[in-house]
Amino acid sequence: MKLVEQLPKKYDIKLITDTWNDIKSQLTEDDWFDTGNGFKVSIQHKGVASYTEGCGWMLDSESDYIYINPLFKDTIFEEIINDFGGFRARMLVMNSKSVYAVHQDRGKRIHLAIESNDSSFFVFPKEEEVYHIPVDGHLYKVDTSKFHTFFN
Repeated sequence: MKLVEQLPKKYDIKLITDTWNDIKSQLTEDDWFDTGNGFKVSIQHKGVASYTEGCGWMLDSESDYIYINPLFKDTIFEEIINDFGGFRARMLVMNSKSVYAVHQDRGKRIHLAIESNDSSFFVFPKEEEVYHIPVDGHLYKVDTSKFHTFFN
């Protein structure tokens, strides 16, 4: 598998953006998980609705996060998650001029860019590869089990 692979199904990016903007306007300050270089919001939880549960470092099983949080219920986000059998889905908002520490995740991730710029990249230092995920309605499977970082 390539490090970043575009998946064939394309979603309506305007619907996704409009839905996200509507949800974002309803979130409170306490619903955002501060990462230090941006913020995360959980689309899914593992039993009790929470927009921050599952956003930080995980010691438990990611596959327990299967329940849709109320603001995401019956939206395009739930449709996408159902289409791919997704779990522990989150929205990530990264501050400009920020970078994540080089790390590796437990497995591959599916990414959907909703808002981006030409200076946002996944970087895989050991493979010496750089990828930009466009805002095009496609999901991208990213092999985050490899050491990587992300620049914005």
